[in-house]
Amino acid sequence: MWLNLLTGRVSLALGLLLLAASHFYSYQQGHQRGIAQHNTAHQAQLSACQQARQQLLAQMQVSLTAQQAEQQRQLAQARQVSADYRQQMQHLQVRYQQLKRQRDDITTHFMDDRAQKQALPTGFTRGFVQQVNAAFGLSADTDSRARRAQSTSGTVSGVDPRLRLSGLTQRELLDWLLDTGKHCQALRAQVNSLLDIVERETP
Repeated sequence: MWLNLLTGRVSLALGLLLLAASHFYSYQQGHQRGIAQHNTAHQAQLSACQQARQQLLAQMQVSLTAQQAEQQRQLAQARQVSADYRQQMQHLQVRYQQLKRQRDDITTHFMDDRAQKQALPTGFTRGFVQQVNAAFGLSADTDSRARRAQSTSGTVSGVDPRLRLSGLTQRELLDWLLDTGKHCQALRAQVNSLLDIVERETP
């Protein structure tokens, strides 16, 4: 009887021990699985973050490369437009000097029917000078030659002041026209250069 009681207690102790061991084993396995799953999820998150970072860096690199290429293109266009403008200004200056050198031959004298040189008379009235100035939006105070041409040294009774001789010579008028034409062509070249830049930049 005593032996049976001892055997039963031993069996109970062994059963409890086995149950405890089983629970501990199950806990240990679950803990390890939890750690493994956590590590797996953490690695997946790190991998996703790294991939997203690499994609972002790649996109930024592509965008930066495109911006640099566009800046280089715009710079090349600006340099070309500037070079074209400088070339136009050089041609304009050369042509201006050529016209300046030719003005004496056509503004100081003329050939009559006998092939004789004759001095050119002043043939510009004050009204003519006023009309020219008005056409260019100028006043008598704008240019010294215009002031001198439109100045009066008195009035003559019964004579329209506009029909009086201005004293402006052909050379003076041609000089003024050459200067004005040069400035107009320079402004036109500047405007064309700006329009060229705008048209190239317009998609």
